Amino acid sequence: MSASALWGSAIGLASLYASAFYLPLIGIEASYWLPQVGSQVLYPSAIALLLLTPAAAWWQRCGYADGERAGPLGLIVLAVLCWTAILGAFSAAGFAALNIALIVSGAAASIETTRWVRLGLVVGGLSALIVTLHYLRLYWRALLRVLSILGYTYAALALIRLIPYPRSAFAIQGVGPSAASAPTAATNSPVTAAVSAPLSRQVIWIIFDELDYNQTLGQPAGPQDPSMPNLEQLARSGVSASAAYSPARDTEASIPALLTGFWPAGLKYDDRGDMWLKTRTEGIQRFAQSESAFGRLPQGPESGAILGYFHPYCAIFPATHPCEAFPEVNVGRWFDALTFFGQPAIATARWLPGSGHFLPGWLFRTFEPMYRISEDTLRALPRFLSLEKQSLVFIHINLPHTPADYSQRALHLDTVANDRESYRRNLRLVDQLVALTVATLQRRASQQNILLIVSADHWYRMDSPTVAQHIPWIAWHVGESHGSVLDTRISTVHTADLVLDFLRGRIDSQAQIGPWWGDKSFYPPLMPHNYRYPF
Repeated sequence: MSASALWGSAIGLASLYASAFYLPLIGIEASYWLPQVGSQVLYPSAIALLLLTPAAAWWQRCGYADGERAGPLGLIVLAVLCWTAILGAFSAAGFAALNIALIVSGAAASIETTRWVRLGLVVGGLSALIVTLHYLRLYWRALLRVLSILGYTYAALALIRLIPYPRSAFAIQGVGPSAASAPTAATNSPVTAAVSAPLSRQVIWIIFDELDYNQTLGQPAGPQDPSMPNLEQLARSGVSASAAYSPARDTEASIPALLTGFWPAGLKYDDRGDMWLKTRTEGIQRFAQSESAFGRLPQGPESGAILGYFHPYCAIFPATHPCEAFPEVNVGRWFDALTFFGQPAIATARWLPGSGHFLPGWLFRTFEPMYRISEDTLRALPRFLSLEKQSLVFIHINLPHTPADYSQRALHLDTVANDRESYRRNLRLVDQLVALTVATLQRRASQQNILLIVSADHWYRMDSPTVAQHIPWIAWHVGESHGSVLDTRISTVHTADLVLDFLRGRIDSQAQIGPWWGDKSFYPPLMPHNYRYPF
């Protein structure tokens, strides 16, 4: 093989390997979730090409690609390349390979079943590839040419998908989380009486991801597992709802509905990276700053602050400050395209007996996004709770959503290979965060008129994937202690209007919150069709 042919093949094979990382992350929907494609996707992909191209050239030059004399190393590398080509084919067709596990498992299958089906498909598929390649050793050279061509094809497809992206998406920026102050110890200092001068108003709105009413406040009287005394005390002190419903079943649709106040009927994405909501009362609306609670703040969107994950909050609400939003995938680091398999690998290893003892925390932080998000969110939380100049501080915490890798280590608990138990362990950490929040706001009550809202974006779907369930909803006017319970059904999609009415001075006490809900319509949660919300 000539030098030009060797390097041409090496570039194609390197691009094929990297395509397993970049191809699923570039496209119409991906342009919304990862708006900084230059920093988040292209930069790690370029590093992978630079490092893997000479490695692929060396691998071929040393004869590892020669089927007649290659050993196990050549066979394994070729099997990985073939597997990557298959994954790339699914990504090129816009069909996630994970969907195969969902189809095989069946719509009613549990998360554990789907996980083991997915693992079985990977192990079975790679084993079948290795056996097949062993008996096709004479055709390895031809197969390598096909794989190299696929690498160039996938790269060309990615470039085509990048055409609609705005120029600003290609800027190379830092993506690391901002530094935050250390947590402050909780205290029980008394609340100072209100001063004569009017205090500035502020709303702290916290969404705990997948916080379920039936698993927490809705449990019958008696021993609870886990016990959540701080959440229960907050519910007794504030206005709580016993029949609150989220706008939708999933975070994807629920958060935009909560922040805009629109009753959703569907959503879709355009090729410019925008999400569009089909609403039942306001037509088609773009999920953007101007259409949200932040855009309607009395002091303007600059008076808002956001700490969250999943949605690209800082790109959607550019005027808010400070703003920290953590993506739910491994992107933006120089090695992410080289180690794209890290997250599924650690997700599988966590279920091995005793994994909590032999898997170090830095490994979870490196490859498990939810572990890293939990750690960074909890590090930043005290700082956001102490903000005084912002009128609305919106905080979206990824707990108690599973997995429980972070909470098990933070609470010094043994690893459990059960999603339901993992969820309960995350609830323990949620209760501690409620205590931290209450203590922090109590210390600030003499300087600011604060309304704390604690709720969820959806219920615990593992127990009820197709039937909507209640979620907690608590509004506490900091300093008040006489609570009440709303027994009627409420749609939490109206929460944004409550936030704005409080900030505009239309609500001054908890006694006004119950009647405020009296004329608000009830909207059933939007349920997805085949895991989508199309219109």
